[in-house]
Amino acid sequence: MLVPVKDGNATIALKSVYPTVDKKVETGKDNVNAEIGKKLTFTLKSTIPDVSEYEKYRFAFKDELSKGLTFGEFVSVQINKQDVNTDDYVAEAGQPSPEGKTALSVKFGVVDGDSRDAKALFAGKAGQEIVVTYTAFINADAVVGQAIPNKATVYYSTNPDGSGDGTSVPSVTNQYDFGFKMKKTDGANPLAGAQFELRHE
Repeated sequence: MLVPVKDGNATIALKSVYPTVDKKVETGKDNVNAEIGKKLTFTLKSTIPDVSEYEKYRFAFKDELSKGLTFGEFVSVQINKQDVNTDDYVAEAGQPSPEGKTALSVKFGVVDGDSRDAKALFAGKAGQEIVVTYTAFINADAVVGQAIPNKATVYYSTNPDGSGDGTSVPSVTNQYDFGFKMKKTDGANPLAGAQFELRHE
């Protein structure tokens, strides 16, 4: 940016801020412990940018679930705590890849050729919070004691004519599955063929 300089001082005021995403699991956590089969709730949060100088504006959450997680369902898509009309976004979950990863996406705006244009949806809403909530389950591919990472990014337009795109820094959460090794004895010696149950009440 170029600005006139007087008396050796100059101030630059940026007109835009790059979108970011904050991904959390359960109640606002970055990490959580959970057993196989446990349903977890994830949230993706971002802020609507100023789109007034854009002809078109693309905006989407991109999320990737690791092998140890199975996608459940999209629970809600909201702007400023209000549900977004289903015509103004599309939420999709792909099939697991050979590596077991599942790609999720939530694209905002109305259909515009091969993409979506969110300018009309975002107009006059700069600074309002976008929140996407979905569920996923810890599955049998989770390795006991090892992190199950998953990450989310925001994909957005960078040029006023809508021709360029950028991607935010990833926001990562980790899930952990823990197991127990147990041995039943008579106080000193292992009991062959012993059976028992652990119950949580």
